[in-house]
Amino acid sequence: MDTINRQSKEEVQQNMLNNLYWKSCARNDQAAVRSLYINREIDSIYGLEETGLLDDFFHFLQTSDIWSKVDKLNSPEIKRAMVSLAQYVVLYMEKVIYGIKHMDSLEELLFSDQSAMRLVGFNAYQVKNGICRRGEPKRKNKERIGAIIPETLANNLVKIPIRQIENFFNNCIKSLAKAKTFPKKLSVIIDATDIATKKDFPGANSVTRHEDIVDKYGQIKSIAVTVWGFKLIALFAVGVKIPIAIKVVQIHRHESKFTQSLIKTAVENLSYHSKITEFMADRGFLDGKTLWWLHKEMKINFVVPAKEKMDIKEDARQIAEIGGSEVAGSRK
Repeated sequence: MDTINRQSKEEVQQNMLNNLYWKSCARNDQAAVRSLYINREIDSIYGLEETGLLDDFFHFLQTSDIWSKVDKLNSPEIKRAMVSLAQYVVLYMEKVIYGIKHMDSLEELLFSDQSAMRLVGFNAYQVKNGICRRGEPKRKNKERIGAIIPETLANNLVKIPIRQIENFFNNCIKSLAKAKTFPKKLSVIIDATDIATKKDFPGANSVTRHEDIVDKYGQIKSIAVTVWGFKLIALFAVGVKIPIAIKVVQIHRHESKFTQSLIKTAVENLSYHSKITEFMADRGFLDGKTLWWLHKEMKINFVVPAKEKMDIKEDARQIAEIGGSEVAGSRK
């Protein structure tokens, strides 16, 4: 592993504190002793170590019914397993919470952490010696401990069918909406990102794009780059920064074809708990029929950028000028 990209235990602990938004806690031993000395009742005591924070996070998953959805994940490709698929999913959740960037760092920063691994269901012996000996030849550092190796986590997660992952994510959003995570009225923004895979990944397709590069002579050249994989389209709640609906399609499909279905999924996920009032998108999602559908049927205001030479941009400027003149006249 490149030392430039190496993360420390302290860094991932700080990442977890930031990701779980525990920013209001402060240590004050004198105040605690003073309260105990005068027999003042203390509401509760919280441990600020990372395991305590993860405990509360997992408790939230259980009370919001998300944990049961994790347990229902399955893969027909996994015939025999010493570790449940739910454990792999929760381990990946911990990786995200800790902000661990590279899979190679998991052995040192997570898989050898007895407290964090016990929360997922591994015991101390497994953390120290591994659940079996099959992965020993693949360990990059023979002295490093850990219940499993990073390749085991990755190889099992990719066996979950794409459509099942999409449904799982949207069902989790329903639980978050039910837990009143989102405000009553939502402004949303749509965005898409590539999920690159190997050429032989089941269901993957390809797209060829032209990219500008600078050659060794300093000249800019355009080259064709082919990428295999999928495209993740997500609808985000502005301010909350949490997706309220996702859709996974093949990488060559144009995102504007799925805007309507994604908004319908978001409305279903939010149910009566929240309502979308404003939709924002870039020109990649600019489709006249969809925008009319948003305005006429869904009663959702939309905001999209317009090109310089489009008639609507000139119309908007004239309307703005007329409105400005009327306001100025009323002030006089």
